[in-house]
Amino acid sequence: MAFAAAAAAATSYEEDFVLPCVRDLRNVVDMDAIRAAGLKLAVDPLGGSAEPYWEPINAEYRLDIAVVNKTIDTTFFKDPGEHYRELTARFGTPFYMRVDAPATPEQKARLRELPAEAVTASTLAGEPITARLTRAPGDNAPIGGLKVVTANGWFAARPSGTENIYKIYAESFRDDTHLNAILSEAESIANTALESGKG
Repeated sequence: MAFAAAAAAATSYEEDFVLPCVRDLRNVVDMDAIRAAGLKLAVDPLGGSAEPYWEPINAEYRLDIAVVNKTIDTTFFKDPGEHYRELTARFGTPFYMRVDAPATPEQKARLRELPAEAVTASTLAGEPITARLTRAPGDNAPIGGLKVVTANGWFAARPSGTENIYKIYAESFRDDTHLNAILSEAESIANTALESGKG
């Protein structure tokens, strides 16, 4: 239904969502104390939907607040599907899946502490492995599992906190066939690493 037709329908009506919200602020913020302090304030809504609220706040509570940026960024209100289409047009379509693999409590414990050198495989889904990670590259913090990376995909294995499984997350930057190839090898690579990580 077109917007004009929807607005003209007998079931449609206008509702002010701004003023009730503004008036309710006094229940969570001491607006009288702010006014009594004689503060001169400046706010920047950062392009968001809060911009229309500040003048009513000024008027309702007799405050001195200057809105320094009244521009609303319309991309805040884009349909998520539109965002996704733009991202895939720019970066290509990623293919992603998560599967579970059985693991004993001992295996889960080893996976949390696994050293990167435990991964002995040199390829994944026909591509050279470029990184074997058990710690975050930025701060060297443990990631609580394993991540194996190639130029066009990766998988990560992390133990479940509640079940006797570990979770395999995989992504391909090519297609579903490549994703399935990653998944088909991921459990074997992870299990071999777990065996070599014993002791």
